[in-house]
Amino acid sequence: MSILSSLGLVKETETKPVEEIPVQPIVKTGGRRKSSSDTEEETEEVSPTPSTTTNKEVEKRLRKAAENSGGEGFDFSKFVKMLNKNKNLDETANYSTALSAAETMGVSIEELVSSAMTTIKAVNSEAKKIDADLSEQAEQNTLDQTELKKITSQISSLMKRQEELNNKINSSTSTIEESQRSLESTVQLVISDIKEIVSKIKKNSK
Repeated sequence: MSILSSLGLVKETETKPVEEIPVQPIVKTGGRRKSSSDTEEETEEVSPTPSTTTNKEVEKRLRKAAENSGGEGFDFSKFVKMLNKNKNLDETANYSTALSAAETMGVSIEELVSSAMTTIKAVNSEAKKIDADLSEQAEQNTLDQTELKKITSQISSLMKRQEELNNKINSSTSTIEESQRSLESTVQLVISDIKEIVSKIKKNSK
């Protein structure tokens, strides 16, 4: 079964296979393909490597968006699927095979590049959704911080009041206990004095 048939792009027939057309590797050089006859001074444009750690979950969403951006025919997403399917081949053979398939399907290099731009738009669109989610999370985080500061202030105020009440209660408790003991002693003193007078009254009344 051919690669195109395995992708469901064409039906397998018993006709003679189309002869593979050699294709030079594509290098972005001002909008045209670079052939082996071009000077070696022209170098392939390479995207800068991100300096921060990538997020696997975000990458999964973005790649899914890229995959789903394809249409009915052979476009950039199908081209990438073919590359992934044949990644056991070396790069030159892999791209040559995929480009031959594109040519067989009547898809030009310009159409593939245009399709890739559509894929990039789909990725950016998904990225905006993720960014919107992050913005909502950031907004909620700000609200949480404000609430936390308020609660922290309330806790600080309550702890201060708690300390004041503890000190007041301890002081009052000590004073009350001392006053109770003093009361008992004073009552006994006064009653004792009264009893003594009563005793003297009885003694002196005879």
